Amino acid sequence: MLKYKVIPRKNPIDKSVKYYAQEVQQTQMSFAALCDKISHSSTATAADASAVIKEACVHALEALLDGKSVSLGDLGSLHTTIKSKGAATAKDFEPKLLRNIMIRWVRPTRFRAAFDLEKGKVRVQKV
Repeated sequence: MLKYKVIPRKNPIDKSVKYYAQEVQQTQMSFAALCDKISHSSTATAADASAVIKEACVHALEALLDGKSVSLGDLGSLHTTIKSKGAATAKDFEPKLLRNIMIRWVRPTRFRAAFDLEKGKVRVQKV
């Protein structure tokens, strides 16, 4: 169950206050616990699951650094995005204008549907 609290936020322009939901973070499932769960629902041992996930991370990082997107099957996909400052013309653009390179996860339809408040099975609770 996702939990949230209601907090006030001030509009920086007109200083009015409105109240918004903010997620309350739950405890994190450890990597070991994830591997253990995988071992209980498959023929892989926890060590097998750990080794495969760790190798997948190594190769996904290599692919992202090579400018490729990475399909994770039922987990979605990863790709990079670049943020930069603007230049007056394409000729004026220099690498020093790059500000940030991020990795984005694209949710698969199954994840998107699961968290759809109208159609999904997500449960929320105010704390």
